[in-house]
Amino acid sequence: MIGSAVALSLGSRGNEIFKLVRREPVSNNEIRWDIGQNILSSDTIEGLDAVIHFAGENIGEGRWTKKKKERILESRIKGTRLLSENLAGLKRPPKVFITASAVGFYGDRGGTFLTEHSSRGEGFLPEVCVQWEKAAEKAIKAGIRVVNTRFGIVLASEAKLLKIQKKIFRLYLGGIIGSGNQYISWISIEDLKRALLFILNHSEISGPVNLVSPNPITNREFTRIFARTLRRPAVFRIPAFAVKAVFSEKGVEMILSSTRVFPEKLLKAGFDFQYENLHKALKKALILD
Repeated sequence: MIGSAVALSLGSRGNEIFKLVRREPVSNNEIRWDIGQNILSSDTIEGLDAVIHFAGENIGEGRWTKKKKERILESRIKGTRLLSENLAGLKRPPKVFITASAVGFYGDRGGTFLTEHSSRGEGFLPEVCVQWEKAAEKAIKAGIRVVNTRFGIVLASEAKLLKIQKKIFRLYLGGIIGSGNQYISWISIEDLKRALLFILNHSEISGPVNLVSPNPITNREFTRIFARTLRRPAVFRIPAFAVKAVFSEKGVEMILSSTRVFPEKLLKAGFDFQYENLHKALKKALILD
């Protein structure tokens, strides 16, 4: 979802876009790669200005079985490492390599105010993020500017999570999850696209960058604003034990954990958010304007 949105934004500005595909290319703008077989020809990526890598197993779909967790981890590490190693060996490497990460790096931290300088958390997702970011080391050592974009929850009309929530609330079944005190770090897809273009054009930005709104919000407040935006009540409460029973470890780390993240690097570099207000961002994402 994010990669497609960013590709459209770059293409609309007149940039030439090349897409990595897992099948045989059918056009000159497609480049084949296969992380399982370690396939990526250096010739095909020589001379690019920038490489953006957001591929990885969807963490939100399905139960976190042992095999699922292995796919989540390996898809991120192997893909990033394959690109990093090939980029490092180029005669004309890109000026910047932007690779995805997530605010899951920080783990469950309650109401602690978190910036890019904050330490990692504990659990499966923090470990994934640590190894994910580390996989780009060869590109860094080769002198390429590497940016690890730590995404929060992305509010977009195409986002499956938002579509599900929209249906639930419209059926008058929306409500607070757990204590409701856990913080949610979010960002509008519009600001996310603009932030990525901003990062591409600002060579002083490198390392981890939090791609989140400057206004993280508790689940309780998020639920209230979501309900108000859809003009529905939100009277139900889903207890924490129910979330744990249904989703197990995934529910604890993705739904009940609290991550209050601030986009310090972006703001210091002069980035201006257009969707700091959650109600405004939700109206745009839910196509209610």
